[in-house]
Amino acid sequence: MLKKRRRKKITKFRIFLIFVIFLIVSGLYSFLVQFDNEVLPIAIKVSQKYATNIISHQINYSVKKVISDMEIYTNDFFKKSSDNAINYIDVDTLLVNNLCTNISDELSKNLKNINDTKIELPVGVFSGINAFSSFGPYFTVSLSSIGDAVVDYETHFQSVGINQINFQIYLKINASVSIINPMYKKDIELTRKIMIVNTVFNGEVPNTYLNSQKNL
Repeated sequence: MLKKRRRKKITKFRIFLIFVIFLIVSGLYSFLVQFDNEVLPIAIKVSQKYATNIISHQINYSVKKVISDMEIYTNDFFKKSSDNAINYIDVDTLLVNNLCTNISDELSKNLKNINDTKIELPVGVFSGINAFSSFGPYFTVSLSSIGDAVVDYETHFQSVGINQINFQIYLKINASVSIINPMYKKDIELTRKIMIVNTVFNGEVPNTYLNSQKNL
Protein backbone atom coordinates (compact mmCIF):
# COMPACT_ATOMS: atom_id res chain seq x y z
CA MET A 1 0.00 0.00 0.00
CA LEU A 2 2.77 2.41 0.92
CA LYS A 3 4.58 1.71 -2.34
CA LYS A 4 1.40 2.39 -4.33
CA ARG A 5 0.86 5.67 -2.50
CA ARG A 6 4.44 6.72 -3.10
CA ARG A 7 4.10 5.86 -6.78
CA LYS A 8 0.89 7.89 -7.01
CA LYS A 9 2.60 10.84 -5.29
CA ILE A 10 5.61 10.57 -7.60
CA THR A 11 3.31 10.37 -10.62
CA LYS A 12 1.32 13.40 -9.49
CA PHE A 13 4.53 15.31 -8.80
CA ARG A 14 5.85 14.47 -12.26
CA ILE A 15 2.59 15.58 -13.87
CA PHE A 16 2.68 18.79 -11.83
CA LEU A 17 6.33 19.36 -12.77
CA ILE A 18 5.61 18.79 -16.46
CA PHE A 19 2.68 21.19 -16.22
CA VAL A 20 4.84 23.86 -14.57
CA ILE A 21 7.57 23.40 -17.20
CA PHE A 22 4.93 23.68 -19.93
CA LEU A 23 3.63 26.92 -18.42
CA ILE A 24 7.16 28.34 -18.19
CA VAL A 25 8.01 27.35 -21.76
CA SER A 26 4.68 28.70 -23.06
CA GLY A 27 5.15 31.96 -21.18
CA LEU A 28 8.72 32.31 -22.43
CA TYR A 29 7.63 31.59 -25.99
CA SER A 30 4.82 34.14 -25.77
CA PHE A 31 7.24 36.71 -24.36
CA LEU A 32 9.75 36.09 -27.16
CA VAL A 33 7.06 36.33 -29.83
CA GLN A 34 5.74 39.57 -28.33
CA PHE A 35 9.27 40.91 -27.96
CA ASP A 36 10.11 40.04 -31.58
CA ASN A 37 6.88 41.54 -32.95
CA GLU A 38 6.48 44.61 -30.75
CA VAL A 39 9.52 45.51 -28.66
CA LEU A 40 12.36 44.63 -31.05
CA PRO A 41 11.18 46.87 -33.94
CA ILE A 42 10.92 49.82 -31.53
CA ALA A 43 14.36 49.01 -30.08
CA ILE A 44 15.91 48.96 -33.56
CA LYS A 45 14.15 52.19 -34.55
CA VAL A 46 15.28 54.02 -31.41
CA SER A 47 18.85 52.71 -31.69
CA GLN A 48 18.92 53.71 -35.35
CA LYS A 49 17.81 57.24 -34.46
CA TYR A 50 20.62 57.67 -31.93
CA ALA A 51 23.18 56.17 -34.31
CA THR A 52 22.03 58.46 -37.14
CA ASN A 53 22.47 61.50 -34.89
CA ILE A 54 26.04 60.43 -34.12
CA ILE A 55 26.85 59.94 -37.81
CA SER A 56 25.35 63.33 -38.70
CA HIS A 57 27.43 64.98 -36.02
CA GLN A 58 30.59 63.35 -37.38
CA ILE A 59 29.73 64.45 -40.94
CA ASN A 60 29.16 68.06 -39.88
CA TYR A 61 32.35 68.09 -37.82
CA SER A 62 34.45 66.58 -40.61
CA VAL A 63 33.17 69.00 -43.27
CA LYS A 64 33.74 72.06 -41.08
CA LYS A 65 37.20 70.92 -40.05
CA VAL A 66 38.41 70.19 -43.58
CA ILE A 67 37.05 73.45 -45.00
CA SER A 68 38.67 75.35 -42.13
CA ASP A 69 42.00 73.51 -42.54
CA MET A 70 42.03 74.14 -46.30
CA GLU A 71 41.07 77.79 -45.74
CA ILE A 72 38.69 77.90 -48.69
CA TYR A 73 35.69 80.09 -49.37
CA THR A 74 32.65 79.90 -51.64
CA ASN A 75 34.21 81.98 -54.41
CA ASP A 76 37.22 79.66 -54.57
CA PHE A 77 35.15 76.87 -56.15
CA PHE A 78 34.37 78.58 -59.45
CA LYS A 79 35.38 81.28 -61.90
CA LYS A 80 33.14 83.32 -64.15
CA SER A 81 33.58 85.93 -66.82
CA SER A 82 33.77 89.42 -65.42
CA ASP A 83 31.38 91.04 -67.87
CA ASN A 84 27.62 91.20 -67.38
CA ALA A 85 26.94 88.59 -70.06
CA ILE A 86 28.62 85.81 -68.02
CA ASN A 87 30.08 83.99 -70.99
CA TYR A 88 31.26 81.09 -68.84
CA ILE A 89 31.23 79.56 -65.36
CA ASP A 90 34.21 77.30 -64.72
CA VAL A 91 34.15 74.98 -61.69
CA ASP A 92 37.52 74.39 -60.04
CA THR A 93 37.25 70.59 -60.17
CA LEU A 94 40.72 70.10 -58.74
CA LEU A 95 39.79 72.03 -55.59
CA VAL A 96 36.42 70.28 -55.24
CA ASN A 97 37.98 66.85 -55.75
CA ASN A 98 40.64 67.60 -53.13
CA LEU A 99 37.91 68.73 -50.77
CA CYS A 100 35.95 65.51 -51.33
CA THR A 101 39.05 63.37 -50.78
CA ASN A 102 40.02 65.18 -47.58
CA ILE A 103 36.50 65.01 -46.16
CA SER A 104 36.31 61.30 -47.00
CA ASP A 105 39.59 60.64 -45.18
CA GLU A 106 38.64 62.77 -42.18
CA LEU A 107 35.16 61.29 -41.86
CA SER A 108 36.41 57.70 -42.27
CA LYS A 109 38.95 58.31 -39.51
CA ASN A 110 36.34 59.81 -37.20
CA LEU A 111 33.89 56.98 -37.84
CA LYS A 112 36.57 54.40 -37.01
CA ASN A 113 37.10 56.25 -33.71
CA ILE A 114 33.48 55.54 -32.72
CA ASN A 115 34.02 51.77 -32.96
CA ASP A 116 32.77 50.09 -29.79
CA THR A 117 31.02 53.29 -28.73
CA LYS A 118 28.27 52.35 -26.31
CA ILE A 119 24.80 53.85 -26.45
CA GLU A 120 22.92 53.28 -23.21
CA LEU A 121 19.16 53.56 -23.53
CA PRO A 122 16.61 53.04 -20.75
CA VAL A 123 14.40 50.03 -21.41
CA GLY A 124 11.34 52.24 -20.97
CA VAL A 125 12.11 54.04 -24.21
CA PHE A 126 11.29 50.84 -26.12
CA SER A 127 7.71 50.91 -24.88
CA GLY A 128 6.95 53.70 -27.30
CA ILE A 129 5.26 55.61 -24.48
CA ASN A 130 6.88 58.96 -23.65
CA ALA A 131 5.92 58.74 -19.97
CA PHE A 132 8.00 55.56 -19.58
CA SER A 133 10.95 56.65 -21.74
CA SER A 134 13.29 57.30 -18.80
CA PHE A 135 12.39 54.25 -16.68
CA GLY A 136 14.01 50.87 -16.28
CA PRO A 137 17.51 49.45 -16.50
CA TYR A 138 19.74 50.50 -19.38
CA PHE A 139 19.92 48.67 -22.70
CA THR A 140 23.37 48.88 -24.33
CA VAL A 141 23.99 49.16 -28.06
CA SER A 142 27.45 49.23 -29.67
CA LEU A 143 28.41 51.10 -32.84
CA SER A 144 30.88 49.92 -35.45
CA SER A 145 31.87 51.65 -38.70
CA ILE A 146 31.47 49.85 -42.03
CA GLY A 147 34.14 50.65 -44.59
CA ASP A 148 35.23 54.15 -45.58
CA ALA A 149 32.99 57.14 -46.13
CA VAL A 150 32.34 58.11 -49.74
CA VAL A 151 32.21 61.77 -50.73
CA ASP A 152 31.30 63.08 -54.17
CA TYR A 153 29.89 66.33 -55.47
CA GLU A 154 27.09 67.48 -57.74
CA THR A 155 26.28 70.79 -59.37
CA HIS A 156 23.02 72.50 -60.23
CA PHE A 157 22.52 75.40 -62.59
CA GLN A 158 19.23 77.07 -63.51
CA SER A 159 17.56 80.32 -64.38
CA VAL A 160 15.58 81.68 -61.43
CA GLY A 161 14.32 84.97 -62.83
CA ILE A 162 14.90 87.63 -65.41
CA ASN A 163 18.64 87.67 -66.06
CA GLN A 164 19.31 85.74 -62.85
CA ILE A 165 21.16 82.44 -62.59
CA ASN A 166 21.26 80.19 -59.53
CA PHE A 167 24.47 78.16 -59.35
CA GLN A 168 24.90 75.44 -56.70
CA ILE A 169 27.57 72.95 -55.71
CA TYR A 170 26.84 70.46 -52.98
CA LEU A 171 28.62 67.51 -51.45
CA LYS A 172 27.03 64.09 -51.43
CA ILE A 173 28.30 62.16 -48.42
CA ASN A 174 27.63 58.50 -47.71
CA ALA A 175 28.59 56.81 -44.44
CA SER A 176 27.65 53.50 -42.85
CA VAL A 177 27.74 52.03 -39.34
CA SER A 178 26.36 48.95 -37.62
CA ILE A 179 24.37 48.94 -34.42
CA ILE A 180 25.16 45.76 -32.53
CA ASN A 181 23.43 44.10 -29.61
CA PRO A 182 23.29 40.44 -28.52
CA MET A 183 19.67 40.35 -29.72
CA TYR A 184 20.08 42.04 -33.09
CA LYS A 185 22.42 43.66 -35.61
CA LYS A 186 21.43 46.42 -38.00
CA ASP A 187 23.44 48.20 -40.68
CA ILE A 188 22.67 51.88 -41.13
CA GLU A 189 23.57 53.83 -44.24
CA LEU A 190 23.23 57.59 -44.11
CA THR A 191 23.45 59.88 -47.14
CA ARG A 192 23.73 63.62 -46.65
CA LYS A 193 23.83 66.50 -49.11
CA ILE A 194 25.64 69.60 -47.91
CA MET A 195 25.58 72.81 -49.92
CA ILE A 196 28.96 74.52 -50.33
CA VAL A 197 28.02 76.98 -53.10
CA ASN A 198 24.63 78.63 -53.57
CA THR A 199 25.08 81.78 -55.63
CA VAL A 200 22.75 83.88 -57.74
CA PHE A 201 24.36 85.77 -60.62
CA ASN A 202 22.84 88.72 -62.39
CA GLY A 203 23.23 88.53 -66.14
CA GLU A 204 22.34 86.45 -69.16
CA VAL A 205 22.53 82.68 -69.20
CA PRO A 206 26.16 81.72 -69.93
CA ASN A 207 27.07 80.40 -73.33
CA THR A 208 29.33 77.71 -71.84
CA TYR A 209 29.28 75.85 -68.56
CA LEU A 210 32.58 74.11 -67.94
CA ASN A 211 33.66 71.15 -65.77
CA SER A 212 30.37 71.08 -63.90
CA GLN A 213 29.66 67.37 -63.91
CA LYS A 214 33.11 65.85 -63.53
CA ASN A 215 33.16 63.59 -60.48
CA LEU A 216 35.85 61.79 -58.53
